[in-house]
Amino acid sequence: MGNEPERYTKSGQPVYKYDTTPEYQKPNSCNSAMEEIVKHFEKHIGTAKNTYHEIVSNFVHIDIHIIPPDGTRDYYTLFTTGMSDLRMSVPDGAEDFKNAELMICLPKSWPVSEKDLKDERNYWPIRWLKMLARFPHEYNTWLGFGHTMPNGDPAKPFNSNTRLCCMMLSTPTIAENIDEFKRLDVNYYKQINFYSVLPVYKEEMNFKLDNSAEDLIVKFKENNINEILNLDRINVCERRKRFLFF
Repeated sequence: MGNEPERYTKSGQPVYKYDTTPEYQKPNSCNSAMEEIVKHFEKHIGTAKNTYHEIVSNFVHIDIHIIPPDGTRDYYTLFTTGMSDLRMSVPDGAEDFKNAELMICLPKSWPVSEKDLKDERNYWPIRWLKMLARFPHEYNTWLGFGHTMPNGDPAKPFNSNTRLCCMMLSTPTIAENIDEFKRLDVNYYKQINFYSVLPVYKEEMNFKLDNSAEDLIVKFKENNINEILNLDRINVCERRKRFLFF
């Protein structure tokens, strides 16, 4: 991602820093695939009952669609449309990943009404979906599997009720047919890849940077961690204190 990495991790992964504010660019939605994306989620996950339309947009117009819990899934599924309106600037060899959309799942107890989302304690997952969806277009870069982004430098918790403080993109797990769901062929010229946004701890992000996203995903699977947000879930990379009893 980006032009010149700030540094490299132990595993050789580049780390980039973006600290400039991009100039405003009016969105152009002539290449929108919103209808196809909504139908794709309807086929594989469920029907979106609410959509939060963006009022002021920069680079791309990002909407958040919300699929409520049902008899099969006891959680909300939130997904973006608009990120794929523009192609991302991918490196050589990653041409199949120019277009993307994002998703996250919230527990059924999560407040999602318009009034509730005026409270940042409830809104931050949506804020991050929108921010991440716009980010590659603002900074002429790309986002794909395994990419991570901290909440500030140094990373701070997303909210006072959790220690989760970074985001990582991963392959979705909640659809019955993942291989069919994770990529949508809109037409010959446009293919959209779908990524789950996973809130992670600082130690988990550092583990990923020192090893690989695949290694971290293995730890998640071992602990039944997926894209359904759990504010106080186990930290799979935290060193446990050992106590000796006599």
